[in-house]
Parts: sequence; C-alpha cells; structure tokens
Amino acid sequence: MMALVEHYLAVRRASGFKMDSAAHRLRRFADFAAARGDVHLRAETAVVWAGQAATPHARTIWMRDLGLLARFLRAEDAAHEIPPADIYTFRWQQRPPHLYTPEEIRDVLRAAGRRG
Repeated sequence: MMALVEHYLAVRRASGFKMDSAAHRLRRFADFAAARGDVHLRAETAVVWAGQAATPHARTIWMRDLGLLARFLRAEDAAHEIPPADIYTFRWQQRPPHLYTPEEIRDVLRAAGRRG
C-alpha cells in the first residue's frame, strides 16, 4: 500500500500540488491498511481509519484525501474501493454578522468621544 501512496504523491506533486499535509495522512493510512493486511484500498478500512480523527472537520479532510487516492488507484485497478463520500461531512457554519442598530452606533460614538 505504501508504494501505491508514494506513486500517487509523486504524480500529484508533478502536477504542481504540494501534498505536504496529505502525504503525512496518506502514509499513516498506508501503514494502518498494511497492518490490517489490505493490499488494495478498502472502503471499510478507510472509514475505520478516518473515524479515528480527533474532530469532525479532520474526519472530513481525511476522507477527502482517501477519496482522491481511491479514484486515482481505481483508474488502474478496479479492486480498489472508493469510500463513501457522505459518511463524514463537516460544513463550517459561519455565524451571521451582528448589524448594529442606529442606537448602538450612537452609544459607541458617545463612548469613543468620552475616551479621547
């Protein structure tokens, strides 16, 4: 599995991608998969491994990286499985900005005038 990951990383880097963080993660996955005896990327192994990430956001990133690797590998060998894309999905929810009322703006300006 490690040789497959290294080949993938070499191709991606040759295409202009840095792959620094992903390389670290994918090598860890290769070690994990090899310890389970996998010679092909298995969806079940990917889900179990990504499930060990500390946060929902990290699980999403790990699965994204594995999905890209799986698609690359499957193009050459159909025995590689593509893990489900929707198993770990994290979406950052940004809070809407606070809109100050005219009264709040006056209060801020009054307070600023007293300070300086």
